[in-house]
This record gives sequence, structure tokens and C-alpha cells, in this order.
Amino acid sequence: MKDETQVGIEAMKTPVLGVPWAGDTEFGEPTLSDAETVLLPRAAVLPRAEEEVSEERTKTAAHRPSRQNVLRSLWQMARSSLIGAAVCGVLGGLLVACAVVLVVRLASARPEPDDAKLQGSLLSALVRVESPTGQPVEGATLRVGELTFSSDAEGLVRFEQPLSETTGTTRYRFELTCPEGMQATSPTRELVVPLGAARAKKRVERSLSLVCTSTRVALTLALRAEGGEARFWLGEEELGVTTGGQLEATVQVDKRTEQNLRAAPVIPKGEKRKPTLSPPARTVVVLDDDQRLEYAVKISWPKVKAKAAPVQQIPYRL
Repeated sequence: MKDETQVGIEAMKTPVLGVPWAGDTEFGEPTLSDAETVLLPRAAVLPRAEEEVSEERTKTAAHRPSRQNVLRSLWQMARSSLIGAAVCGVLGGLLVACAVVLVVRLASARPEPDDAKLQGSLLSALVRVESPTGQPVEGATLRVGELTFSSDAEGLVRFEQPLSETTGTTRYRFELTCPEGMQATSPTRELVVPLGAARAKKRVERSLSLVCTSTRVALTLALRAEGGEARFWLGEEELGVTTGGQLEATVQVDKRTEQNLRAAPVIPKGEKRKPTLSPPARTVVVLDDDQRLEYAVKISWPKVKAKAAPVQQIPYRL
């Protein structure tokens, strides 16, 4: 069977003017007009053509929103890319700034290269000045060549000096001068740095311990005065006055020295007599260790002459 499209096409090919319709009869029935003859076959074709046009328009309308959607999607993707690029740029800038700050801080915190790394080896000597009991000695003077140092409160002196590779073995002479009242057991010490250490191009660390001993000892004096109160001196230092004839004093004196111990009587107020004291002085020999000495003096008061009794006069009688 022929479909409607083929029928319509054949109808359109059929001549219209002067051609009787297939339904004409010999009885003189009227034939269809030209318009009716044309419209009849076309009526079967037009609905199909309009349907195709409608479908094409529908397809076009269907394609148009899809293109708009594509454009909209492309714009959203571009905008998202721009926003993402901006965010990435900001984050990248922050990361770069943080990296710069970190590098600057690390560079500032890193210690400066010392002479040992730049020019060769460096001698770093730590000298400790202490007493025989291990107590730090402050104020001791340490001399190394033309340089002079002083020990701190912990008794430490740090000496640093670049080492030369051309002078061979290097010798450093340390001269110690202890503070007043102390003396060095070994006033000089020598530090030897071999040539191999100088060629090692690194820090050569050494430590020394120097000892300052006290030149003084504690001298305890138990003093006693008989016949009154007395005032005592040791050299130019006054020890005090006895109380009830007793006095005990402890002083720091230099070792192996002779000290002059003397006394003088204390005359009470209003007393006109001048007593004598024996012995008035004594030489004290100071030893190397702490010591205790007892010393006594005697005060003698002059006697008061008794007044003569009045002579009794007897009247003369004749």
C-alpha cells in the first residue's frame, strides 16, 4: 500500500484544469471545480508537510536551549576558573610571603661563621680559676701575651685565638695573678697546640684549671686582763676592749708573718692614777694553718700614799 506522502505527490502531478475527476459519469453529474480538484490532493499532503515543519521547528527549538546551556556552562566554567585562579594566586602569595619570612628568620637566627670556618682553625680555651676547695675565684687576672683578662663571678675566662698553619706547633703562656689575699700555686701554665690541630680547620677546644690559694689564715686570740680592763691591737687593727677582763677575737692575717700584739689599760673616768701594764706587747708568729692563741696582761695600779696623822699638841704647863 502506498503511504499518504506518495499519494499526495501523485495527486500533485495530476493535471488540474480540463481534466474530469474520476467520479464523472455519463449522466451529467457535475464535476469538481478546479479549486476543489487542486485542494483535494493537497489536503492530504499539507498536514504531513506542516507536521514535518513543526518537527523541524521543535528540533531547532530543542537545539537552541542546549546551545544556551553550553554557553552558560562555558561561562560558569570560565568564571569558576577565574575565581579559582584568583584564590590560588592569593594562597600562593601567602605561601611565598610565609616562605620569605621563614627564610629571613632562619638567616637571622643562624650564627655568623667564625674565624675557624673562614680562615682556619680556632683555639677556644676555657680557663677556670678556683680555690683549693673548688670555689670560684673572682677578680683574678690572666695574661696571655699582650692580652689581659679577668675572671668573672664563676671564675671563668674564655680565650679564643685563630691558629696559623705556617708557624707549626703553637705555644700559649698563661700568667695568673690572684686577687689580694690570695696567691697562685702555679703562676704560669703553658698550652701547646700541635700543627695537626691547626690544619684541621675546626674549633680546637682546650680547658685549664688554675688555683689561687688564700695567703691568710684565721687567727683566734683569747685575751685576758688582770687588775682592770684593757684594750688590744693586732698590728694596726683594733681588736676591742675586755669585758670583765675577757676578750676573744678572730682575725684574718697573712701566713708566715709576725704580728705585733699590744695592749693598754683602760683608766676609769675620774681616776687620776696611771697604771702600768705588763707585758705591754708581744710578737705573734702566724703559721700556715688556722690557730688559736691565749694572751694575758696584768694591770698594776700605783699605791696611794696614806696621809700622816696630825700631831697632838700637849699644852705646856708651868
